[in-house]
Amino acid sequence: MAAVGPLATTADVAARHPAGVLTDAQETRAAVLLDDASALIRDHLEQLVSFVEDDQVTLKLQGSRVSLPERPVAAVTSVATIDGTELPTTAWSWDGLDLVTVAVDYLA
Repeated sequence: MAAVGPLATTADVAARHPAGVLTDAQETRAAVLLDDASALIRDHLEQLVSFVEDDQVTLKLQGSRVSLPERPVAAVTSVATIDGTELPTTAWSWDGLDLVTVAVDYLA
């Protein structure tokens, strides 16, 4: 899985440190540990766990449904066929979590 940066920053660690600051050595060590921990979390979840704006994905329907591969999902704004034809919003629904269902009338 591609790395996209740590899930927290060394500033986050410093804010929780009793002194409120980290030494240079502590900051360097914290950066390495944050990278390692973030990679372990992403590998375990099999998710990027990072904000992605305006993402577009091509997914294969399983019957009339498709499960979105990354969570959480803030919104699904459009659904299109493999040839790029955008379906009207009345042709599909999103459950608010990770499942998009296409109306039977629009299945090829």
